[in-house]
Amino acid sequence: MPELTQPEFLAPDAAPATRGWQRLLLGGLFAVIMGTAVYSAYIDRDTGWRIAQPPVSVKRPASAAEPFYHRDFAPDVPANYLHSATALETRDGRMLAAWYAGAQEGTRDTRIHGAYFDPASGQWSDSQVLLTRQELSEGTGRHVKKLGNPLLVRLPDQRLGLVVVSTAAFGWAASNLNVAVSSDEGGSWDAFRHLQLSSWFNISTLVRGSARAYADGDLLIPVYHEFMGKFGEILRLDENLEVVAKQRLTWGRDTLQPAVAAPSGENGAVAFLRSADRSVHRITMVHRDPTTGEWGDPVVTSLPNPNAGLDALRAQDGSVLLVFNDDAVDRKNLTLARSTDNGSTWQRLAVIEEGDTKPNDVSYPSLLQMSDGSYQLLYSWRTKRIRHVQFNQAWVDAQG
Repeated sequence: MPELTQPEFLAPDAAPATRGWQRLLLGGLFAVIMGTAVYSAYIDRDTGWRIAQPPVSVKRPASAAEPFYHRDFAPDVPANYLHSATALETRDGRMLAAWYAGAQEGTRDTRIHGAYFDPASGQWSDSQVLLTRQELSEGTGRHVKKLGNPLLVRLPDQRLGLVVVSTAAFGWAASNLNVAVSSDEGGSWDAFRHLQLSSWFNISTLVRGSARAYADGDLLIPVYHEFMGKFGEILRLDENLEVVAKQRLTWGRDTLQPAVAAPSGENGAVAFLRSADRSVHRITMVHRDPTTGEWGDPVVTSLPNPNAGLDALRAQDGSVLLVFNDDAVDRKNLTLARSTDNGSTWQRLAVIEEGDTKPNDVSYPSLLQMSDGSYQLLYSWRTKRIRHVQFNQAWVDAQG
């Protein structure tokens, strides 16, 4: 019987071994690149630390002494999914609100919509499209697949800025940040800019929450990271929208979307973060040292969080107001709470809206105090509308 020989097309044993080494080499290279990318987000590069105090009330509404509370909706838009509202006071005392809307979250037809609210008359303007992905793509010279969370900011030169999340491919973990500028209080937008936040790939920085200001006028923007880790950060931009610093708040895979309450009477601050851990379901808090400007160790609070956005601000009376979903599982029981000791203890003041399980949930609050002392609250109502609630300090005090 003739001796059997190995067919030529099977190749010798060295070929599988070579392919194994190639896979190992490529895997190691990928790990180094991704590790470097993530590490670049960890680096604390903040060079200054003073945060501006909240503005002092410059005018008082005639009805300030009487409790006032009113609930309505922001103007509707022809879209199935509305989410993630943001708001800012204009120079003439109105509120400009913005949110994203589309067929569903992350679809290519998503646009940034906006409308003005006049507290004096209690009337909303018609809604308008502030930004499309095509406009952002043309303005930055980059491919834009979809738009996400917007954030309205007041720039150091008093123009308005619109910070917006976008992706060129894949999901939110591969997102980028961009800025558009308005010289007419939101009527038109130009001077588009793509923010370079990392030397490696520059992906996975998202924005959510309200911007604050440093004492020198630089912007303090709460951002967060989702790729190979979930954690909160503070982004600092100067008057030219150049990145001055990016400072870590938390580590690991447990927290997202910081909301910062600026100082009152001292230079400390406090940030509250959404829980991204399926086993914790509680809000995390981080304090900023008023002497050094360093952010301390994260502390898991007793306040529940069902992996949902929240917002906080420092009121003009020095207390901290927090709006959050007071439930560990579902995005319901949207609640207003107050702390007079910088977050150590809380008093639940009122349930703004009970909501229910999906698709009837209420989420993603955005809380603004106007210069007349009134509060304007926006949030996603069943992801079908943007709910608007306004109230004054007398109503807040009456809840206590």
